[in-house]
Amino acid sequence: MSWRNEGGLNDMSISRKVTALALTAILVMSALFAVSSLGAGAGPGVAGVVGDAGPGGLRFTTVRLPVLEDTTLHSWFPTKNYGLDQNLFLRSGDVSAALLRFDLSSIPREALVAQATLRLYILGPEDHRTLSAVAYAVNRPWVAREANWLRATVTTRWDQPGCNGVPADRGGTGSDPLEISGAGKWVALDVTHIVQEWVEGVAANRGLIVKTLPGVSVEYKAASAEYYQPAFRPILQVIYGLLPTPTPTGTPPPAVPEPRLSVVKTGPEGPLYDTEVTIHYEISVQNVGTDVAQGIVITDDLPLGVVYQSCTGDGVYNRDDHVITWTVDSLNVGSKVDLAVDVKLADWIKAGGVTVNVVSAGCGNCPEAPATGAWTIWVGPPTPTPTEEVTPTPT
Repeated sequence: MSWRNEGGLNDMSISRKVTALALTAILVMSALFAVSSLGAGAGPGVAGVVGDAGPGGLRFTTVRLPVLEDTTLHSWFPTKNYGLDQNLFLRSGDVSAALLRFDLSSIPREALVAQATLRLYILGPEDHRTLSAVAYAVNRPWVAREANWLRATVTTRWDQPGCNGVPADRGGTGSDPLEISGAGKWVALDVTHIVQEWVEGVAANRGLIVKTLPGVSVEYKAASAEYYQPAFRPILQVIYGLLPTPTPTGTPPPAVPEPRLSVVKTGPEGPLYDTEVTIHYEISVQNVGTDVAQGIVITDDLPLGVVYQSCTGDGVYNRDDHVITWTVDSLNVGSKVDLAVDVKLADWIKAGGVTVNVVSAGCGNCPEAPATGAWTIWVGPPTPTPTEEVTPTPT
């Protein structure tokens, strides 16, 4: 992840800043903290609620926000607008760039963003040459069906062509570079620090621009907001936490029997250095409520950087969404179901990174949103083993 501090607390209190830093440490530094339960929604704009072991009583939510509008800026065709094109074009050396905007109104301003990733589906070509891309926050207003390499709107020019004026057109600090190679797969750019500033109101949400770095000449196409299959359009996935709302004191109402699920997710402690090792995750879902849970659905949203191998419990793996789903008819009070998932690390993550695996469980008659659990693992390059120096024997 890339992080920046450009000064100023604005309207955020010091205590909230400290809490935000603590939340980041909790989710990312798995060697220091074990994140045992988060809350997640099932789709865009759907909120999830806490699991029992959330650190500090934090409530967590995962949202997948569909792209609102997008277009391509192309230096070879500086006056052409791509707002209705089904493709976003990314050519090396900043020859072309992609502009995208997302609606974040479903995320509360007090939210503490733990992770935000821009996800693009690469359509082609089938090429093994590598393209490096970086995402930046856009600072100038633009219109998808008017913008081109020279102009943000029909009446406003970019400060520098291609949205390259810093800071007039865009921010100067971007995501970590993403290497794209090959087609028919999702790729993700970490834009956590950008989305946190939007949510806090530190910066206006004017979208993202994905730019390419110098390198071998290659162009990749990603599905756009106009792509004919909606499932492959760009997505902004955000995992955020909310501080608990204080419970008013008073006489509690009579207890009503109701089911309630808890989720525990465990895996290897990490850090991992061997990309050939199989990562074994264990999942335990228990009914900790006071009534039978009916129609349980359990989903494991596998993280970027892992390759699915197998699972127990008749789980169904969806290759397109990278998600495993289990269904359980019912769970009596106190009963639980234990599941396991085996994955391997993808080659590209062996240079170093972090995987955050989130599993959620909900039921048809549960009064709360799905409870979830998560497990975070650091990944690093293998440490070379020193060899002993052999002293030749005199003859």
